[in-house]
Amino acid sequence: MRNSTAASYTSLNFAYGYFNRKQLFSGSLPPCLITLQRHKSSFGYFSGDRFLNTVDGKDITDEIALNPAQFAARPAAEVLSILAHEMVRLWQHHFGTPPTRGITTGSGLRKCWQSASHQRRPAGKAGASPGSMWPTS
Repeated sequence: MRNSTAASYTSLNFAYGYFNRKQLFSGSLPPCLITLQRHKSSFGYFSGDRFLNTVDGKDITDEIALNPAQFAARPAAEVLSILAHEMVRLWQHHFGTPPTRGITTGSGLRKCWQSASHQRRPAGKAGASPGSMWPTS
């Protein structure tokens, strides 16, 4: 019998590492805790400095929560785009200007995308917007 918990979290952790190291953030994001939370009318959310390690009291980590109720109705690429979107929020929390609660600003997303694009495009040229997650205007 398959361990559904291990399979789900292993896949999400792999996707987080892939986007962080190879696709978007050049390995700049710190580790975070990915959770599955059912919040009505929410695809997911980011919460900075959410969990404290009770053993040493110094290790604090961020949370990216994804709503599994949204998974069945969407292709895997859309679920991964939600993860990437929340990773941008994590990046903004650590390196940029965090948006107002509940609002992700286009300029913050664009800045993060351009920074990541600069790392992997020839001569530092930003590429096309990678879909619906990053506004072009």
